[in-house]
Amino acid sequence: MDMRTKLVFALVAVSLGSMLALGAFTYRSARGLLREDSLEQLEGLAETKKEGLDYIISGWQDRAHLIASRTQLRFSLRDYNRTASPVARDLIERILIDALGSVETVDYLAIHDLEDRLVAAANRGPGAAAAAARFRESMSDGGVVLGDGVRYQGVAIPAEKTLLVGTSVDLVLDGDRLGALQIVLNGREVVGLAGNLQGLGDTGETMILMREVGGSPFLLHLRYPGPEPPVPLSPDDMSDPLARIWAGEEGRYWDDVSDYRGEPVWMATRFLPETHWGVIVKFDEAEELAAVDAFRQELINLGLSLAAFAILLGALLGFRFSKPVLDLAGVAKRIHEGELDARAEIVNQDEIGLFARTFNEMADELERQMKLLREFHTFFDVSLDMMCIAGTDGYFKRVNPAFERTLGWTAEELVQRPFTELVHPEDVDATNREVAKLAQGIPTISFENRFRCPDGTYKHLLWTSHPDAQTGTLYAIARDISELRQVREQFRLALESAPSAMLLVDPDGIIELMNDAAADLLQYAREELIGQPVEVLVPDDVRGRHPELRADFTRNPTFRPMGEGHEFRARRADGSEVFVEIGLGPIRTDTGVHVLCSVVDLTAHKETERKIDSLARQLEEANARLRAMS
Repeated sequence: MDMRTKLVFALVAVSLGSMLALGAFTYRSARGLLREDSLEQLEGLAETKKEGLDYIISGWQDRAHLIASRTQLRFSLRDYNRTASPVARDLIERILIDALGSVETVDYLAIHDLEDRLVAAANRGPGAAAAAARFRESMSDGGVVLGDGVRYQGVAIPAEKTLLVGTSVDLVLDGDRLGALQIVLNGREVVGLAGNLQGLGDTGETMILMREVGGSPFLLHLRYPGPEPPVPLSPDDMSDPLARIWAGEEGRYWDDVSDYRGEPVWMATRFLPETHWGVIVKFDEAEELAAVDAFRQELINLGLSLAAFAILLGALLGFRFSKPVLDLAGVAKRIHEGELDARAEIVNQDEIGLFARTFNEMADELERQMKLLREFHTFFDVSLDMMCIAGTDGYFKRVNPAFERTLGWTAEELVQRPFTELVHPEDVDATNREVAKLAQGIPTISFENRFRCPDGTYKHLLWTSHPDAQTGTLYAIARDISELRQVREQFRLALESAPSAMLLVDPDGIIELMNDAAADLLQYAREELIGQPVEVLVPDDVRGRHPELRADFTRNPTFRPMGEGHEFRARRADGSEVFVEIGLGPIRTDTGVHVLCSVVDLTAHKETERKIDSLARQLEEANARLRAMS
């Protein structure tokens, strides 16, 4: 895929991605605001519907009290209770018929005596009388008190879109209960409230969850009633919002909620505890989101338009910018193929020109680094010293040919095994400790260990290593010091066998070696002096300036044999001093100038000189006395 095509795709991707991100954010925000507004509207409608039902129920109570308050009805019932007179019963019946004719919402009226026997009744049809009988059978406790003595007995559904509500009220005269007035009201007001679609749009609906006589719940809904009357519900089959309102909870619901049609809806609920009714006001989600979905479609159309514009713009920009970039790609390919002196042509002074200049600078740096790399490879391969790159994991990563020349192992054999496998067993712990120090970033200045050769012999190696703490890489140089170690051992043996006292002092003035003759002369054990500065053997009066004298000799080392008059006093372990003659022999090494000191005890010589001086003085005195006597 060439650059122009990529540029087109990039512009299209950026434009579409931006639009998708903006569209998604805008759509989610708009949907959230719309949902919140709709739910608040549903809350308001649900509260209004609940207040309407409260008003209807209050009206039922008023009608019940109005009918029960007729004085003649209570007097006639008292007479009937006393005498069971047909005249009193006929009078009660006429009063009920008159009340039924004057109150349109009442479909059935009945008077029951103190034994709950029917005295008289008036009704508008057989359905109301049958419902009244069901109310009486199912409500042995008389129902739920709504207020002011009016009891609610339940709801019956004799036919589609009809509703009958059972209530009763005690008839009392002069404080004595005479019986009860049963009233069956038609639910046209409730049906009318449920069927009022004002403010509910094209799909909204008010539903009322009621308890039918007998205790079964059913849902009254009128906008989509179906071909059958409302069917009683089982509490186990009710959806979550219906189950919650049946349990007396109020709230609003919008997430994954469907109605009896299976349509996603948003709803708000209210609960009437006196009648155990629930009010549900709902909107179809699709209707509420229609405007937002239309807005989303507009965003999609806008995104497609931007994509088309991006394709055109990308093609134009591709023709404008692709040629110099393709030229740069060609130069990069030539450099990749080994033509390191290839450079890009700088035509313009714009960003592309700046890009070309920067590219050329990078190519110059690459050529310089490649030259340094070739020099490094040459130096690495031809070096007489053993050079390697290793890791703190214990493996060589790369070794130069000097390793094979010195140890006899091939490079492949060395990098395939942990290098501690070739280290002398007595040196493994020290080697591991040194690698641990390197892993902490502490360089190795001088470290010795022994490496095994294929024939089983060992070579003594002296290591210098520098760690890269960030990568765990070790850059090390080793030198075969086996011959030097042999010479050192021979030197040590020769030093030990010397008849005179001998000491070896390192460039820092530390005693490295001493023989038995030196230990006897200075009356020190070897372990007490080796590792100590040579100044411990210098008398106190010259100890302060001795380091300066030693430094002068180190800067200008010359051989100073015995008999040159180099007489000194040496301090023994017990603090006493002994006259000695010292010969100094400088030994130049890679680490500096070591000094070999030969020490001769001049005590006997000094005693002889003292005796000769004494005898000479005595001879002079005798000669003087002889001259005086003569």
